[in-house]
Amino acid sequence: MLKRILGAACGVLFGLSATWGHAATVGIGDSVDFRIDLSAFGALTLERFGASCNVVPACDVGNGALLSLGESLGFTVGSVRGADDLFSGGFTASASNVDAFSRSLGTDLTIDASVTELFLRITALDAPITVTAANLSTFEGGFAVFRAEELPPIVPLPASGLVLLGGLGALVAIRRRKAEKESTHV
Repeated sequence: MLKRILGAACGVLFGLSATWGHAATVGIGDSVDFRIDLSAFGALTLERFGASCNVVPACDVGNGALLSLGESLGFTVGSVRGADDLFSGGFTASASNVDAFSRSLGTDLTIDASVTELFLRITALDAPITVTAANLSTFEGGFAVFRAEELPPIVPLPASGLVLLGGLGALVAIRRRKAEKESTHV
């Protein structure tokens, strides 16, 4: 019985994570993470970063754009999720209704051939944003764009998870009492 309950709970959680859309809307101070698979590439030098909001249903809120005039976002690149050990910068819209941008990193980011993945983090700094795509690009050996895949949010164990654990503990206690009651009646 306990295995069925745990199996159902895990199935629900994995099912929910698979149904989250291709657009991430985050509030001020919140972030969305992306991953770039570089396993098929050797050493390379990255020169630009970019992001966009180009899915009409998802980006049709507010101004229907990634950023409006004067709004900013933070952009980091790391070797592990959430890190900014390779690059940390940002972008501020200098026009209204910016739905995509590509900006120089300011310095070349040399990636060793042993690196198989990079992680990008986009943070809403002063206005909520909806992001549908993020990328890094290079002009080395011809122009190449490395598109990132959105990662599901890291969700700490919520209060409902603690309630689930408490409920499971209660089931164990009931089972023990039942077993003790049966053993005393024999």
